[in-house]
Amino acid sequence: MRTLHTLSAAAVSVVLTLGLAACSGGGPDGPPAAPTAAGSGSAPAASPSAPPAPNPAEVLKGSAAVMAKAGSAKFTVEGGLETGSGVMVWQAPQALQFDSRSGAPEGRYRVVDGATYLGVKESEKAAFKGRGWLKFDQKAADDKVPGAGDGILVGGRFLARNPVAELTAAAEGGQPALVGPDPVDGAPAVHYRAALEVAALLNAQPELTADLRGRVLTDLGKDGTGVVLDFWINDKGELLRLKETRPAAAVGSPSGRPTTFTYTGLGAGGVEAPAASDVTDMAKLLGG
Repeated sequence: MRTLHTLSAAAVSVVLTLGLAACSGGGPDGPPAAPTAAGSGSAPAASPSAPPAPNPAEVLKGSAAVMAKAGSAKFTVEGGLETGSGVMVWQAPQALQFDSRSGAPEGRYRVVDGATYLGVKESEKAAFKGRGWLKFDQKAADDKVPGAGDGILVGGRFLARNPVAELTAAAEGGQPALVGPDPVDGAPAVHYRAALEVAALLNAQPELTADLRGRVLTDLGKDGTGVVLDFWINDKGELLRLKETRPAAAVGSPSGRPTTFTYTGLGAGGVEAPAASDVTDMAKLLGG
């Protein structure tokens, strides 16, 4: 019964509508009906307001999570003390492969399983029975293995550039700010900037041993206590580029130039130590 009432009401509505249209001359054979008030020159509906810009700190934290999941990447580095390329593994255990752009053997570094390997100059290989690498264990003390500290510090400078730690430290204590859209080698990216203390940056890296953290802090402290970090992040949260600037460094000095890391091939994999037959263990050689 309710269905019949509904159908009847609908039929009456249609008849009334058609009748009104015929009386007003708006039927299919008459002139078009005048537009209603809603359709006669009224302003279009307002478009929804643009979403608020993302919070820079949250963007950096999100990128840190993406980079932590990747665990490693290929990289190139420009300026500062080193220029070259390699592979960095920031997921524990940390590892590094770096080859200087010069191509010189002494411009090669490896960090694997807590040991640092430095390439030997061609002119000095004879002193090491033709072997091309020197091995410095992080446990080796300077007084037992002369030069061990400097050898370990070389790799430590790179390991201290853990992108996950830098993003996290900048998000939590660097008051990050949006710079704006800024492509990286043609790839869309958004540029952010933060500033913090070097000590805070290193303290955010638990993977560094206390000894290595102290060595790196002493080394970096020669150019002041502050560092400015610039990040370029794409819409997937991937960190494409990281630039470090030391405001207090002497103008014209190597550390006075910004150091820029560009990352590609996220999840690039691990790093292998040089063949044992091509390595001179400095601790064993010097009885350390």
